[in-house]
Amino acid sequence: NVSGTALIGSTFVGGTGNDGNNTAPGLRYNYGDQFRGEVICDSANNVFVASTTNSINFPATPGSFQTVYGGGLQDAVVFKLNQDLSGMAWSTYIGGTAADAAYGIQLNSAGIPYVSGGTLSNNFPTTPGALFTNLQGSTDGFLCRLNPTGSALTASTYMGTPQYDQNYFVQIDMFDDVYVIGQTEGTYPITPGVYSNPNSGQYIHKLNSNLSTTKFSTTFGSGLSKLDISLNAFLVNDCDHIYVSGWGGSINSLNGGPPQSSTNGLSTTVGSYKPTTDGSDFYLMVLDTNASQLLYATFFGGPGQEHVDGG
Repeated sequence: NVSGTALIGSTFVGGTGNDGNNTAPGLRYNYGDQFRGEVICDSANNVFVASTTNSINFPATPGSFQTVYGGGLQDAVVFKLNQDLSGMAWSTYIGGTAADAAYGIQLNSAGIPYVSGGTLSNNFPTTPGALFTNLQGSTDGFLCRLNPTGSALTASTYMGTPQYDQNYFVQIDMFDDVYVIGQTEGTYPITPGVYSNPNSGQYIHKLNSNLSTTKFSTTFGSGLSKLDISLNAFLVNDCDHIYVSGWGGSINSLNGGPPQSSTNGLSTTVGSYKPTTDGSDFYLMVLDTNASQLLYATFFGGPGQEHVDGG
């Protein structure tokens, strides 16, 4: 309840396999990626969840978009519960025959859910006219829109380059344009008129509501052609300012390999809270509308490691 003195709803959701645990090589790419997922509420306090499962009997509801496990090590799952968690409005798998994982979910002004994540499937369900209908590399991000009842994908696209890419968080502005933030090891496109750090490992991409057209895309980071930070929060406010949080450091041994992640070389602004880093800090950044300029950037942390498991 509001005062924290009573539990008014609590439930398990899952099948006989592991649920809520992203273990797929190529998708579990950062320290803590196995714990990613998101929970949000609509205006009526219904609860929406995006996560991952390798249960072939996850409780997908009859009539939902995908009632059968797609295959591979794991599938993305999205479901809607009522406000006291006593009933499942709908639940669906989203995935192809290889591994898939959902990390983020947000609702537009009409309460329609958008879901972001990563996929290894070359047959991930996309929709005609979407930005990319084919897998671009070995690991791609995905972004999709469901209808209000979870019975159909009304827009769905791959996002990425011929190298590794994943979409982590999704945000929607007051005009129902859609933003995603992710990681790339490829040459991600940079559109004219945006703040950018070319050859960097983090991207922000804005699309129209049908996921068919790019409004802008850009990359930020050290410019050293590597992943700098694990992304742990993302927000677009009512003025369309874009807020980013991430962390880097030697604890983030990417994909089981040697440590590559570091906050060294990331830009800060004059008067920032913490303009210098020991390489293992949080990084906070604010961009102006449509990523036109860097408004603020700072490090946050003390000596030693700071990190978040997932986001």
